[in-house]
Amino acid sequence: MTTLNEKVDSTLISDKNSEKSKIEEEQLEFNKTLIIYLLKNKNEKKIENFIESSHGDVNYFTNEYNPLYQLIMYYKRNKNDSFLTLLSFLASHGANFNIEWKNKNIPLFDLLNLDLICIKKALIIAKNNGANMYQCDKEGKNLLMRAIESRLDISIIKYLYSLNYNLSQQDNKGNTIFLKAVDTYDTNSNNKTLPYLLKNFIYNNKTIINFILMGKNQQPSSNSDIQNVIKIHNNIINIKNNEGYNALLLAVKNNQNSEILNMLIDLGAHFNMLNENSTNLIMTAVQYNSLNSFKYFLNHNIKLNVKNENNDTLLMIATKNDNLPMVNLLLYGLNPNNETSNIKKKNTTSNKKIIHELKKNIFNNLKGKFKSKKKNSLKKQLVSENTINSFDSNKTFKKNTDDFSSNTNEIYNDDDDDITLNIENSKDNISLDDSNLLNINEQNNDGDTALLIAIKNKNSNIVNNLVICGADTNLSNNKNETPLMAAVRSCNDKIFDQIIEAQDSINHINDDHETALMIAIKNNLLNFVLKLLKKGADITIRDNDFRTPMMNASIYLSSLKYILRYENNTINLKDKNGKNALLLAIENKNLVNANILLNYSLKLSDLDNKMNNALMIACKLGLIEIVNNILILLNNGNNNDNNNYNNLNNNNNNIQIHIDDKNINFNTALMKACKYGHEEIVKILIDNNAKLDLKNRDGNTALLIACKQKQLKIINILLEAGADINCYNNEYINPIIEICNNNLFDSLENLFDNYSKKVKFNYDDQLSLQEHMNECFINIVENGRYQYISYFIDNGFIIDVSERNNNFYNLLSAIMTAFKNGYYKAVELILSQEQFKEVSSEFRQTNALIYACRNFKTVGIDLLLKYDFNVNTKDEIGSTPLIEASSNSSFYNFIKEFVKRGAEINVINNEGTSALLNSCKIVNNNIFKYLVDKGANIYISDNEGNNALMYAACYGEVEKMSYLLKKRININSVNNDGDTSLMQALKVQKLTSIKYLISHKADLNIINKKQQNALVIACLTAFDKEINIDYIPIIKSLIQKKSNINIPVDEYGNSLLMFFIMKNITSMAKYLIDYSENIDLNKKNNLGYNAMTYALKCNNKEIVQYLLMKNVDIRNEDDYGNDMVMYSICCFRY
Repeated sequence: MTTLNEKVDSTLISDKNSEKSKIEEEQLEFNKTLIIYLLKNKNEKKIENFIESSHGDVNYFTNEYNPLYQLIMYYKRNKNDSFLTLLSFLASHGANFNIEWKNKNIPLFDLLNLDLICIKKALIIAKNNGANMYQCDKEGKNLLMRAIESRLDISIIKYLYSLNYNLSQQDNKGNTIFLKAVDTYDTNSNNKTLPYLLKNFIYNNKTIINFILMGKNQQPSSNSDIQNVIKIHNNIINIKNNEGYNALLLAVKNNQNSEILNMLIDLGAHFNMLNENSTNLIMTAVQYNSLNSFKYFLNHNIKLNVKNENNDTLLMIATKNDNLPMVNLLLYGLNPNNETSNIKKKNTTSNKKIIHELKKNIFNNLKGKFKSKKKNSLKKQLVSENTINSFDSNKTFKKNTDDFSSNTNEIYNDDDDDITLNIENSKDNISLDDSNLLNINEQNNDGDTALLIAIKNKNSNIVNNLVICGADTNLSNNKNETPLMAAVRSCNDKIFDQIIEAQDSINHINDDHETALMIAIKNNLLNFVLKLLKKGADITIRDNDFRTPMMNASIYLSSLKYILRYENNTINLKDKNGKNALLLAIENKNLVNANILLNYSLKLSDLDNKMNNALMIACKLGLIEIVNNILILLNNGNNNDNNNYNNLNNNNNNIQIHIDDKNINFNTALMKACKYGHEEIVKILIDNNAKLDLKNRDGNTALLIACKQKQLKIINILLEAGADINCYNNEYINPIIEICNNNLFDSLENLFDNYSKKVKFNYDDQLSLQEHMNECFINIVENGRYQYISYFIDNGFIIDVSERNNNFYNLLSAIMTAFKNGYYKAVELILSQEQFKEVSSEFRQTNALIYACRNFKTVGIDLLLKYDFNVNTKDEIGSTPLIEASSNSSFYNFIKEFVKRGAEINVINNEGTSALLNSCKIVNNNIFKYLVDKGANIYISDNEGNNALMYAACYGEVEKMSYLLKKRININSVNNDGDTSLMQALKVQKLTSIKYLISHKADLNIINKKQQNALVIACLTAFDKEINIDYIPIIKSLIQKKSNINIPVDEYGNSLLMFFIMKNITSMAKYLIDYSENIDLNKKNNLGYNAMTYALKCNNKEIVQYLLMKNVDIRNEDDYGNDMVMYSICCFRY
């Protein structure tokens, strides 16, 4: 019932602990009546007379009883035309617009949520009636801030701004009015708010006084002087919020246009302002891809080599963001007067020598900041390699510089590969001021340059421009990665070609001891590999794994022919694991490379650090083709005639391995193939005379390994080839034991059927081996393998179970498991053996018969009775076979047999349940009658107080109920919870039992320990989740029989009528009202609410009308003084 009260939409908030005084009661009555008058649009004169005659305080309450609150909420729902009139009327009578309601809202701020046509008028009404227009809400925002944030119409902004708010005031996040306006500029109404505020900026007193003094003193002043006064004294525009942004920084972040930036600067915004991350204006513009702001500041004397905390420069950040226009602006500059660009098409008539000398002079003047390219590259791409800045340091800020060279791509065409300096104008285009030169080769904390970042981002256009402008292609980062290595990793042909052409050293080694060639090989980039080899890449350098390019090529590349052409190809060298190129190719399943390497002068006798040869590795991985090829080499020996390989070098070194060679763990190639389940290779090795019974370091043969790995087919192959079936390893495990341990019973069947004469079952001379055989036998019994048990017994297997040793109890447990799993044939075979008679005797005293009865195992019961099982055994809960069998109607004959064998009839289990009580659950009456005839106690109750009548009622056994009532069992007896048989039948919805008990005059008004009677239980059961239609007649019958309908149905004290109303079961609610003589319509629950209250809250108009027809008291108040009239106003949907 908790959820029912939660679902009710409660709009009234009351303080249950507050004391009601006479003044409060009078005030509450005043407010309720006033709210009704206001919402019902009563005549103003009548309302005024009521207010004056009542002397009430309209601001007394700060909750829903406040008239101003109800008026605003009502307008939001209904958009009433008389709202402003009523608001003005209420304001004239002292309504407080600055009060804080219990929901923390303020009426003054709620006015901003009205319709646009009402907001300004409502604000004027509030102001004219004394409202504090400068109040702040819980977030520290004043009314103007909230209006800007809500993106209200400019007319409302203008009105509020005219009230002269404190422009330096900050909210809880540190935002001022201007910061709010800047932040919402792009989405504000027609973008008018921010320009209006800036154009109508109100300077502080210090600034105004300075202007007055300058005028009074007739001090000559330029625009620069005026701006300096503003910058010094006008701090409002530079106030920062909690994130460290002032208005100018925020405008830059939001990519505002130059008009806004000019206005902010003219109002004194500082250029050197930093946010909390020490990021300045130009850095912010680059970081947020604000191209407008970036162009604007680039046109002024901004330092281009500023860095952030990671030491990223502007160029690096623009590159990270893949912002090509910004990168080009930084590299080539921007001419705000649309003059000729710094970069022009190559002048084909220019003398190459003059160009070279000019570049040389430029580099000397720039003090060696940038490194020159090779001459051949410069002839193709000659430009200001030093990324020269041509900005005029003497320029001042200007207004209305809206249009710079807006389309950067018109100035710098990315598709033009042939770009050079304009020689004639080079002096004009190049600024030699070191402080304003862009250092293109700066490195951040990771050691990355802009070029490295561009390569990693795979942006070929930016890479091209950086290379042209002099980016150093030999600089490496903190991981010693060069641009060439990064280009290889990018897998971008265009970038790779650009870098390899420009980079001097191609054999640089990074922290992982890799070269560009190794990286290309590992990424299978054959085209890159060929270009690097042509460029002279070193093929003898080793990586951290001591692998050369040759070794890596054997793993990653589809062909080794390009590296194998070199004399120093390192074909016979080994890595740190002792593997040469051939072993690596086989290990990584590169068959093409492996076959190629087999054609070269390799030593097959080469072993890795674990002494594995090529054959072992191929057998482990199941590489049949490689295995065959190696075996061909071995079988041919020194014979030069080899049809499979034309170029085979058959020297002695190439054949010095044997098919049965062992590695460091004494494993052979055959053992490897068995372990990893490669049956075809096992056959090939056997055909090539591999030895079957060699042992490894653990004493395992190939057969034992196959058994351990559950390789069924390989086991059969080895047995057919003559593998020793009685071999055993260092732990005294033989194939039979291993097969049993792994439950490979199909293989065991094959083994016994075909090799039983060879199998040894008893090991008197090897006690450890015998113990394992005992475990094997017990495992077979546990799994109910009748045939294998027979094999063991028929072949004379003997297990020692004397003196109740471990074997005794393990076998007993195995028999019990087999029985529970239904392996009765196997169980009977064990029970019938003389050598197991002591175990069988113990088994007859277990709870196996109880288990069989409880789980309806008739075959198992017959088997146990055949071997004289004890019928009075008890299990862990005290049940006997008779108790369990009594709940199954088909076990009548078994019950008779149990009784015949001396089963105790009135014994009870740990829950107090007897065989008779269990028999009351089933339809068949034979067992019930039989037990009664045999003296079963019909008056017994279980531990919870449930007697036989209750059991029968819960299972709908009317015939048993009739018999028990005749034997004078009390129809109204209760159990430990106070429930009667009728109550229990109602809970489990047994209609036949319910009707029978009611017809036999069961007491309907007995109250259980939950304070529920039969009617309450019936209703809760019938309407719990889905309505049970069959219960409706029962409930109506209980109502007609004058059940007490006023008792609570739950811990909240809700009556049945409230229950039906909250459940929206209107028909039953009306039936209850009509046919209950003693129903109390005004009864309250523990929360102080009555049925009418819930009808109003649930908006159930039908029940409301019905209750009114029944003369319910509408002036009846809840615990907080609310009558039904108040509820109808506040709760009913209009």
